Amino acid sequence: MIIDKFLDRLRPREKLGLLIAVLCIFALLADHLVVAAVVKKMRQIDDETKTAKKMLVYNIGVLERGVPKDYDGIGNVLEKSGSSGEIINEMKDEIYDIAHKTGVELPSMEGRDPVKKDFYEVYPVEIGKFDTTMENLINFLHALHTSPSMLIVSRLSISSSKESNQNKVTMLVTKLIMQTSPPPSLSAPPETKKQDKGISK
Repeated sequence: MIIDKFLDRLRPREKLGLLIAVLCIFALLADHLVVAAVVKKMRQIDDETKTAKKMLVYNIGVLERGVPKDYDGIGNVLEKSGSSGEIINEMKDEIYDIAHKTGVELPSMEGRDPVKKDFYEVYPVEIGKFDTTMENLINFLHALHTSPSMLIVSRLSISSSKESNQNKVTMLVTKLIMQTSPPPSLSAPPETKKQDKGISK
């Protein structure tokens, strides 16, 4: 073979030098591949850290918000101002508007029947599965959380993909509406019967 003939012509010292040169080239290639893999992994960790930081800030905001205190106009926001269908349509319009502003495309939304509680009603809107990036999803959730009508994300499901940066998401958005008049059990204290005591002479 040509390589064998070439090596046979080389002196032992030249063969040693050639071997060292080949080893150096392999070492440089291996170092380049390892460094590139480490840099890629570090960038991935950095991106995940930034995403986790944004999610942490959002969650802290949710915890800090809790039950609204000194919220201007809370009575007008939570007071029923139309039929159940009108309230659901208003919610859907607002959600669509928020999604458009945050770069999220919603293929479908469906209103559910309101659930009545003691002195308020819960109006749910089911958002069908949609694809979006984590950044747009975080912005969408934050905008819902800070919406003037106090929308609540009651259920959230996220399925990430290894092939792309798109995430498959479904969620349930709700809104609390106070009843115009409290139930009888809360509007007045229960009546107590007075027992007549006889007068002994």
